[in-house]
Amino acid sequence: MAHIRPCDPLFAATIWPAFVAGAETSDLQQQEWITRRFLQLWEVGPWGTVRSALDVLRGIWLDKKENLVSDEQNTAGDAAVHYDWILKLKNAGVDWLII
Repeated sequence: MAHIRPCDPLFAATIWPAFVAGAETSDLQQQEWITRRFLQLWEVGPWGTVRSALDVLRGIWLDKKENLVSDEQNTAGDAAVHYDWILKLKNAGVDWLII
């Protein structure tokens, strides 16, 4: 995604991949990059969904941090525990098909 710049006609199409990449990471540098990306997307097309998506991502990141969940597997016995952001969004009533 980094190769697609704000002046590129495909830039607006990076919102969903950026959201998924952001939801999947717990790395602070990657979160900062995704945040900057969403702010650039907001400048190109100030749609409310851009701000809402960034707010949801920040909530996911905070939830991961509060629950000490990382991108790595946390093991509880033999079972691997993963943070399921899709289930979290579904349970929160966030049922976007397209951002």
